Amino acid sequence: MGSLSTALAGTILFLRMWIGAMGWHLGRIAQFRPDYAGLADTPFTAISFIVVYATAAIVKYSWVAGLGNLDVALEVFLAFVLIAFLSIRREQSTGLFCALLGSSAIVDILGSGLALTGIAESVSSMEFKVIETCLYLNCVWEFTRAPAAARKAGYRRKGAP
Repeated sequence: MGSLSTALAGTILFLRMWIGAMGWHLGRIAQFRPDYAGLADTPFTAISFIVVYATAAIVKYSWVAGLGNLDVALEVFLAFVLIAFLSIRREQSTGLFCALLGSSAIVDILGSGLALTGIAESVSSMEFKVIETCLYLNCVWEFTRAPAAARKAGYRRKGAP
């Protein structure tokens, strides 16, 4: 029983740290100040942002917008592929990719919250598209201004050159 409680305590600690880190990075992106120097170029970082992006998009499109499963999957997948195609390069870190996914998640969370509370009529209104576009452009702009080491592939990864 002791090992089970130790494992559970470790899992809870990990989740608290992960939620805190993701919240911190999403907050920085929402404030137009993404922290590329704080993002390690690791598969875990990319997967973390993919999980947040997918969760926010699924909530937006299925629960709030009421789309069917196939429509939701198609919308989320196409947006993901577009972001990946435009931001992933072999010679650069995945920081820009993560920030763009974070931008999309922020707008999805904001839109879902406003629609569920009745403040916004639709989660797909033009205002949300404008906010999302501004966040995307800022992420790209800030990535070009980030330290060269933070833009390079393998940044803060063990065993990277």
